[in-house]
Formats: sequence, structure tokens, C-alpha cells
Amino acid sequence: MPAGYARLMTLARPAIARRSAAPLPRLYVMTDAVRLPDPSALIPHLPRGAAIILRNGEWPRAERRALGLKLKRLCARHGIALLVANDPALAAALRADGVHWSAFVLTRHAHTDFARRRFRLITAAAHDAAESRRAEAAGADALFLSPVFATASHPGAKPLGMVGFARLARSARRPVVALGGITLETVKRLAPFSPAGFATVRSGL
Repeated sequence: MPAGYARLMTLARPAIARRSAAPLPRLYVMTDAVRLPDPSALIPHLPRGAAIILRNGEWPRAERRALGLKLKRLCARHGIALLVANDPALAAALRADGVHWSAFVLTRHAHTDFARRRFRLITAAAHDAAESRRAEAAGADALFLSPVFATASHPGAKPLGMVGFARLARSARRPVVALGGITLETVKRLAPFSPAGFATVRSGL
């Protein structure tokens, strides 16, 4: 197992999901249509209790479903949770553990009531205080505050930085997950704020 993933798990603060007695994942690996389109080879190397978030929204639905079926089998075998981004119908068809909402979708047309009833785990992205409140109202168990640091995934986005992350984390009424520019070096700077988890698109740490 790459030592970096296990280290991220130990640096995150354990937190409990509101709909379940099970703890929230402390490590999330997010797919990316360019940087990490298929994490299948990575799953056996992740610590048990981590999570994969299937995004790849640019792909045709049939291709996402096919990948989701493969990931579900691997995740079940290795004790990894599977979440599907912005598509509760696909998540239900895959019998996924949960749904992840992007801030864009929550702002416009997320079917949050269906997801709240159907899944054990709901996470949501937030970039500012208004989006944090919206995610909480949608029933999110954890908030992905991003981007904390500069990231290749969103090269033009202004990072929250330490001050911005601290402000949002203090005001949040849900456990927070740090996303954006997450490395073993940057997470050390976040230690004083005790995030409940870390999310990354990196295929190795």
C-alpha cells in the first residue's frame, strides 16, 4: 500500500455519519476524466475504509455505468466505499454507498430529497459560506471545502488558503473534508484545524 494514503487516514479526525453509526471515510479518491479516469488499479492499494467518488461527468452514461459496475465489485472486495457524483439514479442502480454533490448541481437542480432517503452517505462540495449552508440543507454528512490549495484540476480557481479554509471549517455544522492541492506536505499545514478527511485526484502519494 502506498504509505501516503495510510498517512492521510491517520491525519484525519474520525467523524460519524449522521444516518449511520459507521464512521465517515477519512480518505476520498475522486476520479477525473483526464487525470484519473479509472482508479481500478488503485483500489487494492487503498486503506480499508477509504472511498472512491465516481465523477467523469463528461462520459456517456453507459460508459459511466460500466465503470461503476467494475468499481463497485472492487470496492466491495477491498472494503472501500463507493459514491457517485451528481447522479443518484446511477448510484441506486449500482447499489453505491452514497452520492456526492458538486456545488454547481446543488445550486441548480439536485434531487436532494431522493438522495437523503436512499443513501447511507451524502457528501457535497462547497467553496464559500453560502454553498456550505446549501450543502447542509441538502442533507450532506460531510462538506468538501475546496480548493484549499492551488490544484491542477482547477488551474484558474483561487484557493481558499489557510485563512479561508479555517473560516469555513469553523462555521460549518458538518464534518469538513479538505480538497485541492492535497499532498503529504500540505496536509501538515491543516493539522491545527482537524479536518475529518482529505480528498484527492492523485493516483499515488
